[in-house]
Amino acid sequence: MDGAQAHEELLERMMAHIPWETVTWAVVAVALATALYCVLGRKVGAQGVRQPPRPAAPKAAAALQRAPLQPPPLPGKMENAEKPTQYVVAPEARPLLAQVSAAVPGFTSEGFLHQVNTLFREVLSAYVRGDKNFLAAHLTPAVMASFTQAMDRVAREGLKLHATIRRIERIALNRVTLLPDTEDPAAMMCRLTVAITSWQLSYVTDASGTVVEGTEALTEFHDLWDLTHMPGAEGASVWRLSGTATT
Repeated sequence: MDGAQAHEELLERMMAHIPWETVTWAVVAVALATALYCVLGRKVGAQGVRQPPRPAAPKAAAALQRAPLQPPPLPGKMENAEKPTQYVVAPEARPLLAQVSAAVPGFTSEGFLHQVNTLFREVLSAYVRGDKNFLAAHLTPAVMASFTQAMDRVAREGLKLHATIRRIERIALNRVTLLPDTEDPAAMMCRLTVAITSWQLSYVTDASGTVVEGTEALTEFHDLWDLTHMPGAEGASVWRLSGTATT
């Protein structure tokens, strides 16, 4: 047997002993691994590129350094700024304002309407707390008697008044009435009628805290007040509440 023939026989014996099934599965496994790497080994879309942080503009960076950081507002703690009260003088009231200015030194319609704003708040507060001394100095005797009767009923029945003005939306001077002064025929008494629009929490509770009158909801009120100038009134405001009505 020559060398070439012997070499061919050796190769045949070696090929016969190779585990071809194992080799086939190994090739398949390598192909699957390569495919999975190509699909799962890559990052898709925005994940593939990480954007470096953009430097702030010089002015913006300086503003951030100057402005102190503020925490976000807590829920329920934000309060809307109260809108200013609207003051109005009706056209039909304007012709008599000059006579009011002549009868009441220092009178101006603007100043008077601002006084009404303050007086409305103070009278309501005094009525709720039962301050008869304050009311007597700012009400005419007839209106004081009406207020006293209402306060006495509340105390007698064990009730409690609740009234909070959230906003006075509008105060309008609607009417001017000039009356002769009964004590001084040469003088004139002035009575001004104002319409007041306000938003209030106003209700009455009994001894157990149950609401028996009014409502705990914010409610719009429309009041008509008559204020009469009381010249020479001692220990009291010059303008006194002389009539009330609710529309």
